[in-house]
Amino acid sequence: MRQNILGLLLIGVILAATMLVEGDSSAFKGTIFGHVFDTKSGNPILSAMVRYDDGKDGIIGLTDAEGRYSINGGFAPSTSYTLTCYASGYPEAKKTLITDPQGNAEANFRLESQPPVVTVPKVQSDDVITKSADPEYRPNSDIAAQNLEGTWILNTDESQILMALYQSENLLFGAAKSEAPVPWNGLVNGSISGNEVQIQILSLRDGALVSTIITASAGDGTLEGRFVQSDTNGRVKDGTVIAIMFSTETSGYQPAIVPREADTIAEVGLPVDVSKFDVVSFEPVPL
Repeated sequence: MRQNILGLLLIGVILAATMLVEGDSSAFKGTIFGHVFDTKSGNPILSAMVRYDDGKDGIIGLTDAEGRYSINGGFAPSTSYTLTCYASGYPEAKKTLITDPQGNAEANFRLESQPPVVTVPKVQSDDVITKSADPEYRPNSDIAAQNLEGTWILNTDESQILMALYQSENLLFGAAKSEAPVPWNGLVNGSISGNEVQIQILSLRDGALVSTIITASAGDGTLEGRFVQSDTNGRVKDGTVIAIMFSTETSGYQPAIVPREADTIAEVGLPVDVSKFDVVSFEPVPL
């Protein structure tokens, strides 16, 4: 009888441990890795994005100069996963794989470049003369603004930003975040005229107010251009930016978890040293 009870308890412990592991993806240590190449040239594709949809923001890996990527998403052993690969100038590609008993798997992508589709509208010669003679004529004003609303991944020279973008006619607004190296959240505003886009991201990072201005050209679900970043500590840098829209939905966007900072003037980056202020105590005057 005692042995039966001990056996049942042992089975219960094993089942409970199994349920705990299955219910917590962080218990898995599997990694999916691979390369992304151009089919025709065989060259590696830089800054391609390989994404696994986990039902939230997605788990993402970016390729380096040799086309290598790695996704440390805590993948379960002997489990099927579907990945989607995005790269500027290429159609998206999907691949389904099964992880090994350790939860690891290799998935390589070969993408075939897609030539851009250019549509040239027919115009009458008198229309050209009339418009060019108009001092208020703007070439992009007759082009309908593209719809950029959705969730975007922005890749700069040294960081990756997730952005939920909303659009009202030519106006753009929304939110942005980054998880590494230091998590932060930001506000987004901007505009689009034809295929020319300008976006500003305002964020608070390490106690400084940071402004990132992006000027880019919009393609089919892509943005390519440059950025200029400055902060209240006087630091300035610029570089290239490539962005890919991986979802037309924004409902899955969740802000980054940022440690709470003290509500002081110094924390927002203003050049004020509060330690130099004298503290004066007052005693009540008897009436």
